[in-house]
Amino acid sequence: MAAGRTHWFLHPMAMGETMGYCARLAQNNKRGQYEPAGRAARNVHVALMGDPTLRLHVVAPPLNFQAKKDGRSVVLSWESSPDQVLGYVVYRSASPMGPYTRLNKRLLTAASFTHKSVPAGAQSYMLRAVVLQISPSGSYINASTGIFAAVEPNAED
Repeated sequence: MAAGRTHWFLHPMAMGETMGYCARLAQNNKRGQYEPAGRAARNVHVALMGDPTLRLHVVAPPLNFQAKKDGRSVVLSWESSPDQVLGYVVYRSASPMGPYTRLNKRLLTAASFTHKSVPAGAQSYMLRAVVLQISPSGSYINASTGIFAAVEPNAED
């Protein structure tokens, strides 16, 4: 019987960590780090069959994200997240696969953003809603999954 062999510690999820983080914590637990460690601490049989990015507190992303070229600028617009949010963060990349760079230093509270002096070529944008998540374990800044919009290059780009 394998019951109780490795103990899972899921408390980091209450402060924004993922299920994958908790799986790794269980896999790497040594006696004394988190007690009880279980009889099979640091054995290789512990596995997570599923999405390691799952989180306990999910933030609804904004809706209908659009990007439109306006000369050398790109105007981004969206509908607010159904959740009560602190604001939004916009990211840009030359490739849909990333890497993405954050464009705004402060959270946006309006449902639009203009990216000026856009580099030539196709541009991909990602938008995330941000909330102050309050849980019985404490509070932390929590962001939604990203939603994406893109603009294609003009003929003169």
